[in-house]
Amino acid sequence: MPRTGSQGHGGCGGLGGSTGGSSGSERTPRSRCRTPHRGSDPLAWGPSASPVVAQGSLQGSPRHPVTPLPPPERALCLLIAIAGHAYAFHIVHLVSREHEEELHAEFELEKGFFAWGFKKDPTDFEWTFWSHWASSRLLWMLLGHVLLSQLFSHSAPQLRPWGWLVYGLACCTALLGARGAAVVLAHALASYAAAQLRRPALCWLTNLGLLAGLQAAHWSHTQGWYESENEYFLLLFTLAMTNLRCTSFSLELCRQADPPCPSVPHHPRPPAPAQQTDPSPLTQGAHPAAGSSLFWPLVYTFYYPPLHNGPIMSYCDFVARCERPVSQPGDVRSGDPQMPRLPLLPLLPLLPRLPWLAVRVAAWWVLAELMLHLGYFSVLHQHEELLESLPSATLACLAIAHVSFFYVKYLVLFGVPSLAMHLDGVQPPPLPRCVSITHGFSDMWRNFDVGLHRWLLRYVYVPLGGSQGGALRQAVSCGAVFLYVFFWHGAQAYLLFWATLNWLGVTVETGLGRALSSTPAERLSLGGRLSPLGQRRLLGVIAGASTAMVILSNLVFLGGTAVGAVYWDRVFLQGWPWTTLGVLSFLYCCAQFGMDWDQAKVP
Repeated sequence: MPRTGSQGHGGCGGLGGSTGGSSGSERTPRSRCRTPHRGSDPLAWGPSASPVVAQGSLQGSPRHPVTPLPPPERALCLLIAIAGHAYAFHIVHLVSREHEEELHAEFELEKGFFAWGFKKDPTDFEWTFWSHWASSRLLWMLLGHVLLSQLFSHSAPQLRPWGWLVYGLACCTALLGARGAAVVLAHALASYAAAQLRRPALCWLTNLGLLAGLQAAHWSHTQGWYESENEYFLLLFTLAMTNLRCTSFSLELCRQADPPCPSVPHHPRPPAPAQQTDPSPLTQGAHPAAGSSLFWPLVYTFYYPPLHNGPIMSYCDFVARCERPVSQPGDVRSGDPQMPRLPLLPLLPLLPRLPWLAVRVAAWWVLAELMLHLGYFSVLHQHEELLESLPSATLACLAIAHVSFFYVKYLVLFGVPSLAMHLDGVQPPPLPRCVSITHGFSDMWRNFDVGLHRWLLRYVYVPLGGSQGGALRQAVSCGAVFLYVFFWHGAQAYLLFWATLNWLGVTVETGLGRALSSTPAERLSLGGRLSPLGQRRLLGVIAGASTAMVILSNLVFLGGTAVGAVYWDRVFLQGWPWTTLGVLSFLYCCAQFGMDWDQAKVP
């Protein structure tokens, strides 16, 4: 899945700000796994885009909404979805308790700190890594950023971008050392220099070369700069996120036709009316404030909340939001229903309210810790003999529980910096959506790491033609997206397999969408042979089967190809028919709930 992976997050993986926690011989912390809207693109963004997007929508849209289920059937699907998740966690808890001593002897489970005396699974690299940094320094630095930003917002708003730049550079130096911060700055300067020639191909070559340098063997000499391996990995993750930002601003500068703006706008102006009413940040061109000055690219690069692990947002989107007035209370509006609307308060009244604003993120953090104490998801996947000996139904429960933990983990990893960004008035991308209620590969990529998805659309998929050049051009554009995702996450063999699975999944969904939809009244109704309610149920069956493959691909990302092979063999082959049909029935109910969720979000 996007931006995660136990191997290095997506959640996040190796090269990027999110590194997954999987382990094993083929997984390393460096394997990462942390544009304009085209309505028919398989990766197209938007709450109305379908799970099988092509010339039609299998999920429904504001113009062609899906038929609602009868209330009793809807309630039953919701009950099964909730009970199924609870049962999966219960089974994983029982298995973890049964094999606790065996797992502790081989993997050294940590002593837990919650009341019941359970041990904790420490083998999810990503969670352990970021928890360590958060408890030691990152949270304090993030709090310092919030306080400094609020001070500038209400005393000298015209200097706020300067404050962000200086503070971000200072934190980067404090955490990564002078040499590490110099490398980050050098990447930004190299990208800016390439952009001055206004050649997108040169910008891509420059940034791909910088990204390849992180994977080269000679790069490991930088590990000698630090006393611990964790500091070295923090540098790698920061540089991977920096590479996304550098690619963004260099390509936007290539598009820039307006004269350069002042380095710091002395009179921040509100956005144009279209920007005030359009919730999508995916504007067609670079924002006028971007200009060709070096100042804004550096502010964008060193803006602290998303510096190390994201979430990513495009350069033009960042600059446009920075130009909003910051002196009027209550001017921060969030398009993310999972985050509160946060007023820009004076500095002193803000302080006592900060704990309350962080309650939801703190609750997610506590839930993630409880899950690691009550169920040993990651360590069970590392014990291959034990994994292969588990019953197929237990394996299915472990799969559901693991991807659910993956979701909660990213609510925390993205939620903390997103909260700080909201306080700055810089609206971040929406938080992830639970994998089990997505409608397949397209919907998962669209709604899990929304920032990365928008980035890929704007800079890779749409420039290559997207859906505008026919089915073949669309498949090639989509393949280029996943080739880049594979390379950015670390370019390891299991990541190539994972990326290929996702490309095939999106391509098949797109083809199926074309086959079933020409006009909503004809193909989607299958020639009138199905009632609207029957169509809705058919969509649930298709979406449930597609989501099963999404979960399988995520298990490859989180555990490697060997783990994925175990699940395929035990759940889908040996588990036929009862385990397989049970999983598909559960995911059918989750898909129906997800479709209702999407319809509820349509204005």
